Amino acid sequence: MEDSKALFQLLAAQTNDEIGDVNSLQVIQLGILLHMHGIMSTEDSIKEILVKMEREYCSKITLMEFELFFEMYRETFHRVAEISEAFYVLRDADQPDATITSSSLMAAFLNNDVHDVSLEDCKRIIKLTGGQELEFNAFKSFMVSQIE
Repeated sequence: MEDSKALFQLLAAQTNDEIGDVNSLQVIQLGILLHMHGIMSTEDSIKEILVKMEREYCSKITLMEFELFFEMYRETFHRVAEISEAFYVLRDADQPDATITSSSLMAAFLNNDVHDVSLEDCKRIIKLTGGQELEFNAFKSFMVSQIE
């Protein structure tokens, strides 16, 4: 975390109006700071974490707040990567829009030696998530809601 602190203070010193202010950073600089840590972010993903921190309307963030923000962002970033991996395993590769279907879910169960789940069970699982098939964003939303 020392590297994080040094990068935060360096960027704060370069971008703050007040000379020598290394204890706060403009919120709009968070994307740059994440990129310096090797994390590609979007405005929406940054805002999502700021909302969780109840800091979405602030123009500046302190070093202590950044440390919390960074930890939450990394945790979320890691979780989305795992969800993406799971989606890739469960999706129907034959579908042009790459969705999870009851058939692809059934195949995933069988490939993992789970034989006590029926196709009807898989259809019920898909239906519980909102439809006949599941595209990535719906899958991600469902999985995140189950984790939180």
